[in-house]
Amino acid sequence: MFGFIFGTACLIALIFVLRAEHRKRGGVWVSAGCRGAHGFWHGKLGRNPFLRQLFRKLDTTPGQEKAIRGALDSFFNTLAGARQSLWDGRKQLADVFRSESFDETAVGGVIERHDDVAERVRTAGVDALAEIFRALDPQQREQLAQWLDNRPSAPPAGPYRTPAEG
Repeated sequence: MFGFIFGTACLIALIFVLRAEHRKRGGVWVSAGCRGAHGFWHGKLGRNPFLRQLFRKLDTTPGQEKAIRGALDSFFNTLAGARQSLWDGRKQLADVFRSESFDETAVGGVIERHDDVAERVRTAGVDALAEIFRALDPQQREQLAQWLDNRPSAPPAGPYRTPAEG
């Protein structure tokens, strides 16, 4: 009986400690290995461990890293805007299905909006790749090309996926 009471008291104490730590961090749960409120994605070392590894492999300068990060940030901001625009298009499509008759012009407007969004994303992607190309010197571009060439053609097979045939 004493073990049950002691265990319950320890559990209650743990909950109080965790809640106090949660309040101290501004209501954001952060594990010990994380950096800041958003995890290690927005920590001191940069946004993405993949980029850090790539920068280390290519031996980039801080100026090159800044240019590459700027290009990628611009591209991802465009993607975020595109996502919101596509999300708003769902509401227009829902209105089409709420009406009594099928409105082809409304559907055409939704499709045209999606085409515009796709064009903006494509343009932003090409611009980002061009900026990255300009930021790297010829030797770094060759290393990046070799690295991209040597990637597997399909993701690795897992327990719920079949291996890629080829």
